[in-house]
Amino acid sequence: MSQTLRPSLLAGVTRAVLGDAAFLFCDDADDAAKLAGRFAEATIAFDAPCPGRVTLRLPWPLAVEAAANLLGCERDDPDADQNALPAAAELLNMISGPALEAWFGASAKWALGVPSTRAYEGTLPTQAPTGELVGFVVDGARIELEVVETGASHDSRADR
Repeated sequence: MSQTLRPSLLAGVTRAVLGDAAFLFCDDADDAAKLAGRFAEATIAFDAPCPGRVTLRLPWPLAVEAAANLLGCERDDPDADQNALPAAAELLNMISGPALEAWFGASAKWALGVPSTRAYEGTLPTQAPTGELVGFVVDGARIELEVVETGASHDSRADR
């Protein structure tokens, strides 16, 4: 893993974005128990001096809460559940831009792809990560971000 893609910078950006944008506040995950169930996952590729991808994984109820907070509706509103995956993608998009700027500097050229999402049954923390994991506890639930250095360019991108 490149020194550029430091997880500590990703952690700081994530705390700020989740708190400011979705009213989700991060605590350290050091002593958090393993979490099993349904999860929302969003992944975004980036083309930069050190290309890679960032993945956000969060429990489904937390993704629903994020959707409700972003939409300005109640958690039990059907729109919140239907927009859990788009909310995870939007949160990741809001995290990725500032993270890339923190990693590469304001003058660097970089591009973000379009986030992909999926719902899945599994556990956190991820048992066999391919990159560096950053974990938090939000409202008592574990979330994680994983940054992976790919070393390859991506075609689907939107220039900053």
